[in-house]
Amino acid sequence: MTSGNNQKTIIRYQELSSLFIPIIDRAMYPISHDWDGVSVPDIIEDKTRARSVIQNLGLRGIKSNLHPMYLYDTNKINNRFDLDFGFNKHIPVNGPTNNALEPVQRQHVGTDADWILKMLDTAAQKATATPDMAQGMVSQQDRTLGELNKVDANKDRRYSLSARIFGWSEKRFWQQWYRLYKTHFKKDIDEKIVRIRGALGTKFRPFTRENIVAFIDPDVEVESKAIVESDRMKKLQLWNNYLGLVMADPNSNKRYGLRKMGRLTGLDKDEIDILLPATIDEMKAEDENQALNLNKLVEVDVIDDDIAHLEIHNKVADFSAKYAHIQAHKRSMLLKKVMAMQNAQQQGQGQNPGQTPGGAPPNPDVQKELVAPTLQKNNATV
Repeated sequence: MTSGNNQKTIIRYQELSSLFIPIIDRAMYPISHDWDGVSVPDIIEDKTRARSVIQNLGLRGIKSNLHPMYLYDTNKINNRFDLDFGFNKHIPVNGPTNNALEPVQRQHVGTDADWILKMLDTAAQKATATPDMAQGMVSQQDRTLGELNKVDANKDRRYSLSARIFGWSEKRFWQQWYRLYKTHFKKDIDEKIVRIRGALGTKFRPFTRENIVAFIDPDVEVESKAIVESDRMKKLQLWNNYLGLVMADPNSNKRYGLRKMGRLTGLDKDEIDILLPATIDEMKAEDENQALNLNKLVEVDVIDDDIAHLEIHNKVADFSAKYAHIQAHKRSMLLKKVMAMQNAQQQGQGQNPGQTPGGAPPNPDVQKELVAPTLQKNNATV
């Protein structure tokens, strides 16, 4: 809407079809009940301009001290040009030379100018949370290590606050971007080509409306790169210390720990997959997920690595076939534990491991038959 006459007359208006005003306010230092907030760069600009004025005046004062004005007695010095500078020059003076020539007394640059400069510098540092050390300059006073660490931590906290506030407008921008695509990106007409670069090379993939516009609008999360990098380094240090303790446990999932360490280190997924290729159980579980996503039952094999399968199957949507398959893996783990205890007991009795008490080898389908009732039990709910 455009108004005139001190906002008393409406000149023109345009009705919006959406509930949102298509204007992104990128305020970094907002103020409550104020649209535009405060501009710290403008404040710093005013302080910088004031510093320049004082410095220029000080420079002119220094020049005037080098080239001062003089008072001379016209009764003693008749010719004004005799006072011009010259090497090995003789100037005639009538009478004694006392008080024949003296400089004009003027005010020198006082301590108040230095005080104002320091005050402006301190105010600018407080407004931007950027002390001398953060600017690459040595502090004028000796500081302890604890003081320097506190200053650095508070500086990062102020920076993170500004980054988070700026992220609000960034979030609104990408929400507006998605709404525009949802409104103007036509089906079977518009298409975008995206270049995806990975460790295995570059791929080009076309995107149509169904690849971008979803039935439910996605959530938009925007975080500062500095904040994310700081959190990543903290998590990497904590994870590194914890992983060293977990690796001593024989039942720990070491491959998951190494993959997590790779992500925290900053490696891409393609690079992690090359360093730690998927095992046959993981690849088999991924194939089984395709059937589980269609709510189809999948049998559990005796030789499956149940821990790896459970980790992969957790990616499947919540279907009854998924829960039946997970319960079957749990029952398989229980039966494998029972068989291991029986083998240990048979070794103590002098029998060969894996034999029945009568000495005959066990049926290879025993565990599979024991696991099958779990799948049949859950089949009624699929």
